[in-house]
Amino acid sequence: MKSLKTIFATLALLLALGLTAQVPQQIGYQAIARDNAGAVLASHSISVRLTIHDGSASGTTVYQETFSGITTNQFGLFTLNIGTGTQVGANTFASVSWGSGSKWLQVEFDAAGGSSYTSMGTSQLNAVPYALYAANAPAGSTGATGPTGPQGIAGPTGAGATGPTGAVGPTGSGAGPTGATGPTGPTGSGGGATGATGPTGPQGTAGVAGPTGATGAGAAGPTGPTGPAGAGTVSGTTNYVAKFTSATAVGNSSIFDNGTSVGIGTITPSFAFQVNGTGSNAADASILLTNNNNGATNVDGLRIRLNGTNATISNNEAGYLSLSTAANQRLRVENDGRIGINNLSPYSSLHAKLHTTGAPCIAYFDDSVGGAPYVSGNGLVHISNNSDAIGLYATKNHAFDEVAIFDKNYTGSSASTVTIYGNMGLGTPSLEVYADTNAIAAYFSGSVTIQDGTQGAGRVLTSDINGNAYWDTAGANPTIGFHASGGGSATVAASTVTTARIYGTVDYNDGSAYNATTGIFTAPSNGMYHFDYSEELNGTSGYTSGYMLAILYVNGATVHGSYAEASPPTASGSYLTMQNSVNVRLNAGDQVKIQFANYTNTGISLTGSVFYSGFGGYKVY
Repeated sequence: MKSLKTIFATLALLLALGLTAQVPQQIGYQAIARDNAGAVLASHSISVRLTIHDGSASGTTVYQETFSGITTNQFGLFTLNIGTGTQVGANTFASVSWGSGSKWLQVEFDAAGGSSYTSMGTSQLNAVPYALYAANAPAGSTGATGPTGPQGIAGPTGAGATGPTGAVGPTGSGAGPTGATGPTGPTGSGGGATGATGPTGPQGTAGVAGPTGATGAGAAGPTGPTGPAGAGTVSGTTNYVAKFTSATAVGNSSIFDNGTSVGIGTITPSFAFQVNGTGSNAADASILLTNNNNGATNVDGLRIRLNGTNATISNNEAGYLSLSTAANQRLRVENDGRIGINNLSPYSSLHAKLHTTGAPCIAYFDDSVGGAPYVSGNGLVHISNNSDAIGLYATKNHAFDEVAIFDKNYTGSSASTVTIYGNMGLGTPSLEVYADTNAIAAYFSGSVTIQDGTQGAGRVLTSDINGNAYWDTAGANPTIGFHASGGGSATVAASTVTTARIYGTVDYNDGSAYNATTGIFTAPSNGMYHFDYSEELNGTSGYTSGYMLAILYVNGATVHGSYAEASPPTASGSYLTMQNSVNVRLNAGDQVKIQFANYTNTGISLTGSVFYSGFGGYKVY
């Protein structure tokens, strides 16, 4: 729900009340509800609480009532009658003493239609409501009827006698003059003919007007209810869509309609509908669609925005943004940035599929400007550079997945292409190449560069027994050898507990393959290696049974023939030296170390003597 602050614009439609016993116990009230931005709350349900204070805005409450379920009309207007709401407290509307002191009206509301009211202020009630005093005042005595005044005399008739009637003019030529009418003869006894009617005599003088009758004694009827508000004032500019600028007046809105195009923020729209930025947002025009899914603010919903020269369409809700044609989703962008093409809910950063059955490829890229591309075929992905005719072609038309890297127009059988069957990527292995149908795994014409950090002048590319390639010195055995002694004293616990031995005093380390911190030798290249190791034991009186082992490990596994076994002396201060030698074939990167295992019933100490304890080795070939 929006955070709203309703603004009531009182229309002062207070009911005019008479002084008879039939006076309605109510006062009319109308207002317009607006939000805190000044926008009208049209067709919106609200609740209102009204309080009448005595004497001042903070005076004693003489009446209070509430109204709920009030719905504004399309203009935000609502109407109610003070005195007809739900009474709060013991005071009734009829008990308000309108004849003593001023009365003040406080208006409160809840824009959500509940009972969390917010005060809109308090204003003084003016003259008309005090007519209600007549309904509660005691009846006064009837005064005597005064005498009827004398009848005034009629004024004189205007002066001037009526002038004589002029003589009848002569009849036109052709007939003789008519003679004068003779007097009417007496009526014949035998029923003779009636004579002609004589002329009308002059108008007599008007008689004097009679006196005016007395006024009737009937009582005046009650005043009828107030009629609806008259039409508001209309004022505006041609082509602007009108809006209510107040409760009774109409003026210009922000919408301009010239009959062909509609503009917002412009009076010269060039299209059927055009929106321009205005005021402080002149360089930032936006259209926001929101359905209150996460509220309604300027960052929610779907926003179409032009900010300077940059344009964006953004879904600021938690869902996706899609583009569709022919009722089919063509492009879908998830809220985490994944993009799907052709009715896909993507599971990777970019996920596409063929748009129709039989389409030649999922994606095609070339740098041509018009015209047909150089590359042909039905691969999954085409990437080409038409100006140089080089590119990448991927397909699944063969038994294996195929990737072709080419340097001219590719038709699927060009001898100048490099065709790779299998995996190509950044994993392990990073590239696998398999032979095609002509039993050729790879064909290179020209120089080839392979760099892995071991390359150098005069070296050759070789491999270990597993086929892993590395660079080695051509025709020479590299100098690899070391010896370290003096591992320091240590105790190997009883019952087959093994202890890694670290010989910390390095006598020499050609090839830097031995690590004095870890005690591990790492083979820098493939070949045959020889190792020697020895250790001095200090006897103990606690020994009664068992034996000690000195073991050479390669990559964490024991090597056959590398054990040196001995039973320690039975007295402290008696010493025994264990030693062994072994030849081992290693691959580049293999790790070699010495460990001791105690199968006796007591812990045995290693002296760490630099004279009798040591570990060394070298590459034979």
